[in-house]
Order: sequence, then structure tokens, then C-alpha cells
Amino acid sequence: MDPLSAVLAFTGLGASLITLVDAISEVSTKLLELRRKFKDAPRSILQLNDDLQKLRALLVIIQARFSRDEAADYPPALRFICENSIMQLKKELRELHMIVNRSSAKSTLTVGVGFKAKVQHVLAESTIQEFRGRIGTHIMYLGMMHTPLITLTI
Repeated sequence: MDPLSAVLAFTGLGASLITLVDAISEVSTKLLELRRKFKDAPRSILQLNDDLQKLRALLVIIQARFSRDEAADYPPALRFICENSIMQLKKELRELHMIVNRSSAKSTLTVGVGFKAKVQHVLAESTIQEFRGRIGTHIMYLGMMHTPLITLTI
């Protein structure tokens, strides 16, 4: 791949990473708002938020490592895997964002009813655990892809 094509491909990847970091921040804020509103909200909401923060930190590190100078040196196979992982992650974050937004909307319907009655059917424990598993998988894959970059750039 010529250097200009590599830079253009990287720019798309870099923009995707920035978009994901922003989306994670937004979902995280809404999760914390739900947790603050309802003292009986499951603790797993905080655990999901912790997983999202780990993923966010990893994406920030990956994005920072890819300056324009490094784009041409990024192995095509790793770029392909990273791009596919990011596309899947975007879909999953969009889905989580919609669920959290529905939960937030449900939480304002009535006053005096606890978390379980208003929100849990939308953001059930099983849903939280499912997303924790998905986020954990992305952390693992992106972490593995990030590790070879350290050896490649040394």
C-alpha cells in the first residue's frame, strides 16, 4: 500500500476510534445517572461502566499510538482485524446506547417506583451481563492487537 493510501485508511480508523471514545463516554454518563437515581439499581451497572472505561482507555492508547507517521507501518492484517472489531463494537455500542436511553426514559415515567419496576425490564441483569461479556471480548481482542504494535514500533 502506498503511503498516501495508508494515511487515508488510518485517518478513517482514527476518526472511528475518536467516535467510539465519545460514544463510550456518553453511555457511561447515562449508566452512572441511572445508578445515582436508583439506590436499588444492580451493582452490575457499575461493573459494566468499569468495563466501558477500560475499553475507552485502551481505545485512547491505540488512537494515540497511530500518528500519521506510523500509519504506513501498520500491518495490513492487523488493520483489517482492528477495523472489523471496531465496526462490530460500533454496532454493540449503538445497541447498548438505545437500551440505556430507553431505561432512562422509563425511569422518568413515574415517581416513587423503584428501579426494578421502571427500568429492570429494559436493562435486566442478563442484558448487563451479556454486554459485559461483549465488552470484555473487545478488550481482549483490541489488547492483543495492541501488543504486537509495541514490538513493531520498538
